[in-house]
Amino acid sequence: MNNRNDRTIRAIVAIGSLVAILAIGIPWVDEYISLGRDASELSELRVELIDAQERNAQLDRLEKKLVRRLAVLSQRSVGTDDMADIRDTLIGMIRDAGARLRNLDVGNSDARVWAMDDDHPRAATMPQYADESEYELLTHTVDLRADGSLESIRKIMSGILDQGWLMTTTNMKIVPTGVRESPISIELRLVLYGLQDRPEEELEEDFASRIGETKLR
Repeated sequence: MNNRNDRTIRAIVAIGSLVAILAIGIPWVDEYISLGRDASELSELRVELIDAQERNAQLDRLEKKLVRRLAVLSQRSVGTDDMADIRDTLIGMIRDAGARLRNLDVGNSDARVWAMDDDHPRAATMPQYADESEYELLTHTVDLRADGSLESIRKIMSGILDQGWLMTTTNMKIVPTGVRESPISIELRLVLYGLQDRPEEELEEDFASRIGETKLR
């Protein structure tokens, strides 16, 4: 009888111990699982943070590169207000080269809408089916004629190229003059280009016309 009671007591104690172990251990297991999950999320967040920092660094480098390119293009772009200075620059250039200025004609500036894609500054109009951009193309024509030595003519041509203006040369003629003091004559027609913001009212009209086309569709 006593043996049976002892076995019963030991069974009760064993079951109670098991229950106590489970009661104490299960929260620790849950805490361990939760801690592992938090550590995994922390690692993922750290990776995302590093990726974001790298992307920001790349964007900063790209922004600085674009700012530098924009600054260079802005310096090369020729606006209407720049033409007086360009005229003075050409006069000084010819004088410094030791040549004689025969003619310098700075024509009026023309403007047209610049297309978003596939436009060309030499074209009289933008491509037929192209979308209009927020800029307009400025075109300035300069006719120049000067006499001098071969070296002075070379200095004039080199000086014009060194200015870095956005331009094309549509006419160039170099001929002998038969004059000993100024044996060479040069005639140039330069076309200088620039981009500037379109007037606000034009942009509003363009926007309104696009809205109207969309409604008709």
